[in-house]
Amino acid sequence: MKKIFFLLFISSLFFTANAQTISGVTEKFIDSVLNANYSAIEPGAVLLIAEEGKPIYQKVLGMASVELTVPMKEDYVFAIGSMTKQFTAIAILQLVQQGKLNLKDDIKLYMPDYNSHDKIITIENLLTHTAGIPSFTEMDTFSTLFNKDITLKEMVGIFQDAPLMFEPGTDWSYSNSGFNLAGMIIEKVSGMTYEDYLQKNIFDPLKMTSTTLGSKEKIIPRFVNGYQPSMVNYMPASEFSWTWPYAAGQIVSNVNDLLKWDDALYTNKILNQELIQQAFTNYKLSTGEYANYGYGWTVGEYNGVKIIRHGGAINGFLSDAIRIPEKHLYIVMLTNNTKQRPDGVMNEILNKLLHFDITGNAVPIDAEQLKKYTGTYQVNRTGGRLVSNYSDELIYRYFTIDSNNLYAQRTGGAKYKLTYLGNDEFYTTDKFSRIKFGHDAADKSIMTTNMFDVFGNYGPNDIGMKTDIPIPTERMEIELPQEVLQKYEGKYDFGGGFFIKIFIKDNKLFGQATGQGAFEMFAENETEFFLKIVDASITFQLNDAGETIGMTLHQGGDMHAKKVD
Repeated sequence: MKKIFFLLFISSLFFTANAQTISGVTEKFIDSVLNANYSAIEPGAVLLIAEEGKPIYQKVLGMASVELTVPMKEDYVFAIGSMTKQFTAIAILQLVQQGKLNLKDDIKLYMPDYNSHDKIITIENLLTHTAGIPSFTEMDTFSTLFNKDITLKEMVGIFQDAPLMFEPGTDWSYSNSGFNLAGMIIEKVSGMTYEDYLQKNIFDPLKMTSTTLGSKEKIIPRFVNGYQPSMVNYMPASEFSWTWPYAAGQIVSNVNDLLKWDDALYTNKILNQELIQQAFTNYKLSTGEYANYGYGWTVGEYNGVKIIRHGGAINGFLSDAIRIPEKHLYIVMLTNNTKQRPDGVMNEILNKLLHFDITGNAVPIDAEQLKKYTGTYQVNRTGGRLVSNYSDELIYRYFTIDSNNLYAQRTGGAKYKLTYLGNDEFYTTDKFSRIKFGHDAADKSIMTTNMFDVFGNYGPNDIGMKTDIPIPTERMEIELPQEVLQKYEGKYDFGGGFFIKIFIKDNKLFGQATGQGAFEMFAENETEFFLKIVDASITFQLNDAGETIGMTLHQGGDMHAKKVD
């Protein structure tokens, strides 16, 4: 297995700019969505909406520091994670404009020692996630080293010898490795560090005075604390080394600076419009399929409206930003709360502002009609990444009927109810995430599933073929004596700062992984337990004396841990 897919990712300030406003009805709607998702006493968020480069709505929620009860402020600074990629892409395009490189250049022109497996990997392949290079964040090594400093040469050594997942340009898989290579090319061509290059060519010209690269070696004014879920509520985010995210995710910023950044992309201030528009163009694979991605941004469309978007996730922080070029509209949300994803909130706001009127109203359908959708379908990609990047085993999505409703569950994932919208289409966890079933052209039987988000995907839609593999049978739980459960209590070390704590509460056995909520475990026999909220199980190992010495987590593969406490 290459990565654990486990259970992961009142007082507020509101003001409206003088130049433009939004309607009172829209304002109240946005307020209600935000207040329903963020509490005044928990880690929070800052949201900014702007038209023509001017704020029309801004709201601050929750706490910048829960420990010190410091409320959030609109100019506070957050880690923006993978939103960094758009800055890396524009930096590369600046060098193109200066005639110092070409997007079609083989990367070996700039890093001749890189192992490209006898394939031509272009700079454009790096910016579009079409190089086939596995993302280091999904490799085993990352889970054991992410909290340790690493040099760029050492990092490249981790992923460059792994086989390419596909011929460059023929497919798409999100790759932090590729963007870090792009950062190294910026350094090679410019003769500057990545940080110095961005400072001189982007941050300073745009007066982005609150934007820099994250680091433990300097004080970053107004930088908020990051938080992740805990057994009680929240805990400080797990420590990590800022040397890892680099050109794929190291920038820290605030919403005011990001508005300056977005507004500049409508001008020629830092790059000519021809090259900027190239970054916002949906990249076409050599197969003819569109990637739903440009250079550092996703590229989508809904009802004829072009949607440019990208989010970010890094320990303790989540971010999301949407730009609608034809409206000169920008929506950006930064959070220090990984318990609550911002993209769902952003979707609701976009739906309201542009009057898309996506309601998600259910269409009646009976259990007999639902039967044709049941079965096992292969999963090719999740979260924008090909399965081969994070698992040595095949991944499936199972569709079953329970109480006259259709449910879906991916290998190692949670089971969730689907809501029928008509024409073989359902929405999943929310009305913006969809599954559409496809028919065989000859006999009209259901043959495929198409997973997509209405406001933009990270990469091509996930098309899954129906298989003959039977749906797994439901597990049966048994009751074990307390003295048996007690010997499993303790802390289990998976390496790299990842632990699972096992404990008893109300005579039931629970587990809690680092930075995640607690989950109940159900016994199949004396040493094997399963989870109900996700497709996962745990086997405890005992020594000859009957003492617990370790566990194995089974979730899309096996992960072993030693008992350390």
